Amino acid sequence: GGGAWCYENILRPDSKDAAAIDVLLSHVPPRGVFDRMPIIGSWGSSEFLRHCIMRREKAIRCHLFGHVHAQRGFWSLKEAEQRKRVLQGGVEYAKRTGDEQYVLEIMEASGLHFMANTALASDRTVNLFGKKRIAGTPRVINGIYKKGKWRFDANC
Repeated sequence: GGGAWCYENILRPDSKDAAAIDVLLSHVPPRGVFDRMPIIGSWGSSEFLRHCIMRREKAIRCHLFGHVHAQRGFWSLKEAEQRKRVLQGGVEYAKRTGDEQYVLEIMEASGLHFMANTALASDRTVNLFGKKRIAGTPRVINGIYKKGKWRFDANC
């Protein structure tokens, strides 16, 4: 189960709130998305949260989280030519992880359009002896509701 985080509530078909989730805020990321630490690999994410997002009948359009400071960034799923969907964005702090294909699969299967790790502070696993600092400028996330659909994008 979801324990103290209660992620199972986003799946409950008998919950009127579960059907109306367009934007999900959580502390941790879903497993496999912005959860790579330079020294210890995948850390601080939730497999159960990923499972709940993937199994929903009605898609969550935007998921915002933090927790893993070494993986600040965003992913946005955009329509391209010939109805193909492409992934834009990536890791803005620390090294790239090569997880683009995995993230694309999660977003396409779940219906997510936008995911962001909005953690701002630097991380000691990236620079062991560095001072804590703001790792990037604050990000403005735009949500536009038009013709019955939400669209999200980052102003970076």
